[in-house]
Amino acid sequence: MTSIRIFENLPDPRKANPNTQYSVAQIVFQTIAAVASGCEHWTEIEDFGEDKKEWIKQYVPVGNTMPSHDTLSDFFKRLNPDAFGTVFIEWTKAICNLTAGEVIAIDGKTLRRSHDKYNGKEAIHLISAWASGNQIVLAQQAVDSKSNEITAIPDLLKLLEIKDAFITIDAMGCQEEIAAQIISQEANYLLAVKGNQPGLLEGIEDCFKLQKITSGHTEINKDHGRIENRTCSVIEHPTEILNMERWPSLQTVIRVDNKREILSENKVTQEKRYYICSCKLTAAEALIKIKAHWSIENNLHWTLDVAFAEDDSRMRAGNEDKNFAMVRKIVLNLVSLDKTKLSVQRKRLKASRNDPYRQQLLRI
Repeated sequence: MTSIRIFENLPDPRKANPNTQYSVAQIVFQTIAAVASGCEHWTEIEDFGEDKKEWIKQYVPVGNTMPSHDTLSDFFKRLNPDAFGTVFIEWTKAICNLTAGEVIAIDGKTLRRSHDKYNGKEAIHLISAWASGNQIVLAQQAVDSKSNEITAIPDLLKLLEIKDAFITIDAMGCQEEIAAQIISQEANYLLAVKGNQPGLLEGIEDCFKLQKITSGHTEINKDHGRIENRTCSVIEHPTEILNMERWPSLQTVIRVDNKREILSENKVTQEKRYYICSCKLTAAEALIKIKAHWSIENNLHWTLDVAFAEDDSRMRAGNEDKNFAMVRKIVLNLVSLDKTKLSVQRKRLKASRNDPYRQQLLRI
């Protein structure tokens, strides 16, 4: 089965009806191909189907007419996002092999215009698992409107095979139960520590006052009128953290001192960031993994906003906001895996006008 044809296995959310005119295969294939070609709205996906009917017929059965925007929207409103997520994970396993030690960054993003004030619907918040080395999304999990990321992260981790990976999470996910789950799934954790864990933070600060630094590393980068100086310091076997046994396998504490100079404004800012890790790392190794975590913000969230206009999307009825977010991630993964030296926007634009390239991008 070719790459995206696996999504034909999605359960049909429509009521059993022998007169259903359009198959799951046609609707899903047309939607993914259209979004890969720059479409953002159901009307554009409808137009793509009309314009590219003969091309689509090469890959899925097509009848005399193509689905309207209402038909497309209705399908994704009804589609179970958990079922979609399960097939998405199967697909990522088929297209990409994770290497031992891969950094898997976990972070959340709110789809800002997915709220519906009239019907009392809040904007959805999705957390994603991002393989920073391969630059692909591994899974997505919606956060319940009455909860937060702390309860959703364990559910997301359960969906993944993370053995030997490094799981990185910002301070929200720095929780004893999450650390324990990561260890139970035979992975390592590298968790940011801030004021939401005051005892842990104070203990780490005391380590850097009272213990000898095991390893240090400094990087200086100059770009776009800024000079960034990052110094990473590591202490193995911390001794100043009270109740350290609550953090399973904790072996290393890390501090990153960041100094940023904005030359045009003659402005200097400084900050310290702290982390805990379940294995021994040199300072150079720790800084590489910490920077890999930041890629989820720069290469996933920023790209979804800028290249896919995710924050401007008004899709909100039923499950279409969660499901269309998944479609975007499918396309982003396909774009990331394609080695043509073009930006995300240019790849999608090229796919809109070049049938052979669209076929290459979709891996069919």
